[in-house]
Amino acid sequence: MGSVGGVLAEPYNSLVQSAKNGWHLRPKFHILPPYGWINDPCAPSYDPATRLYHLFYQWNPKGSIWGNMSWGHSTSRDLIHWEYEGGIRPALKQDTDYDKDGVFTGCFHPTGPAGEDGKLTVFYTSVAHLPFHWTIPYPRNAAGLAVAVSEDGGKTWIKPECNPILRGEPQGVQVTGWRDPSLSAWEEMDRVRGEKSLYGVVNGGIKDCGPTSFLYAVKPDNLLDWRYLEPLLDLPRNFGPSKWWCGDWGVNLECTNFMSLAGTNSSRNFLITGAEGDREKDWVKSAPPVSDVPSRDVRWSLWMSGTPVMTDHGPQLKHDFGGILDHGIFYAASSLEDPVSQRRVVWGWLPEEDCPESHCVQRRFNGCLSVPRELFLQELSGVVDTLCTPLSEIPLINFANDRFALATRVYTSDQGATCISLFAEGDEEAALFEKVEVWEMGDIGLGKEVLDI
Repeated sequence: MGSVGGVLAEPYNSLVQSAKNGWHLRPKFHILPPYGWINDPCAPSYDPATRLYHLFYQWNPKGSIWGNMSWGHSTSRDLIHWEYEGGIRPALKQDTDYDKDGVFTGCFHPTGPAGEDGKLTVFYTSVAHLPFHWTIPYPRNAAGLAVAVSEDGGKTWIKPECNPILRGEPQGVQVTGWRDPSLSAWEEMDRVRGEKSLYGVVNGGIKDCGPTSFLYAVKPDNLLDWRYLEPLLDLPRNFGPSKWWCGDWGVNLECTNFMSLAGTNSSRNFLITGAEGDREKDWVKSAPPVSDVPSRDVRWSLWMSGTPVMTDHGPQLKHDFGGILDHGIFYAASSLEDPVSQRRVVWGWLPEEDCPESHCVQRRFNGCLSVPRELFLQELSGVVDTLCTPLSEIPLINFANDRFALATRVYTSDQGATCISLFAEGDEEAALFEKVEVWEMGDIGLGKEVLDI
């Protein structure tokens, strides 16, 4: 059983003695598998029939380093206290020709494939050929799109014979990657296209062009039919309006989620995503190498707000403004529109990049998921200046009317406290307080405010 919210604190001497005794402390408030390696959170969801939240994750049940990618599965009634579903067995494992090299990241829909009640459907990246990476030529149809269906509230999952429902990337497109599906309704895209649909994105990039997410139209009564529309984003390689504020969109995208967030007076369309192939963070470049610690992957967790438009080629999301979702190790964000609280909740993967592999193998786990956070639209009126940077040089806010930006705060239940973190260095995990002092919007000069949560 696991729970989320913070990390167990122990005196340093206790930690040392624990290591000498051959056993190791495990995080108490973060989701992690029974043993082994963990990475991306997958398919966060809510089943109204059972009133259970579901959260899957990439899991290596055979070791504490990356490999043998399967799905672990946890369930909760309050997003705080979690239990392993199915004991210590993977919910999905690599057991067919089309996913023999891995069951990679995916998403969830709370009906059967034909829209029927009483069933649940997950979509996942079915990997038939490894290796692939944005730094090497991408093998055609190395990864496909597959589904699994549950008829018992998520206890067991069956892969239908129609798999994979997509063999691979769109015809005629040379990609740098194609994986990590996400599926949801999108009212603004319906308006632009003039028809109602669900929308799926599969993420990657186009060789010699730039990072993108590939947009598909999906009928609610036929979730197995993904009709390709167009690359959702038209961004150049290593796009970044500001070195200091916006991160680097790199070459290849992973784990993109799209959503609409409503503020006090308006709503905006957002993406959150992971970017590969970008410039390394300065504090990582300057760090001395450590023996038995693998080199870090160069990647960023990013967000953007955009406007859906119809181009000559098809529907796209035009970049308006954006920023860095997390300045620390938080990556591969996956989110849920919680129908109970009406809040957008997001999890990320916390890799242990500075931990020697030998230590992870000895203690039999490696990494965990972040505590859940709420994503919301921040609207600020009367902003006239900043402490250091001219407003015109901060491209992560919009100046049209009120000031808009994406903000995060740690999610809690009604009984818990919460902590705000707005664009602060090292904000991947924060202590819990009943009251917190923050500087609103980084260095924007609104003064210091005590928030009573």
